[in-house]
Amino acid sequence: MEETVPISILSRNTLIPAGAVLAIAITIISAWGYLDSRFSAIMKSLERQDRRLEQLERISGERVSSVDMKLWISEFRRLNPKMEIPEFKPN
Repeated sequence: MEETVPISILSRNTLIPAGAVLAIAITIISAWGYLDSRFSAIMKSLERQDRRLEQLERISGERVSSVDMKLWISEFRRLNPKMEIPEFKPN
């Protein structure tokens, strides 16, 4: 007569699968932590780049071209005919 062993009993034969499950769980948790830290670093880098781009866009929008400066000087001269205004010499 053959004896059957209930599945719920832990024995020497079940230690290897339990160890394998534990190793897989530890590997998954470690990989999750590593990937999360890399993702966080990438997101921080993207946020820094986004802030720099916004700053560059803001600065470039505030620049005055030489044509704008010439127009401003001519309008300034027209509004202030008694004032001596030097010529504009772009660099």
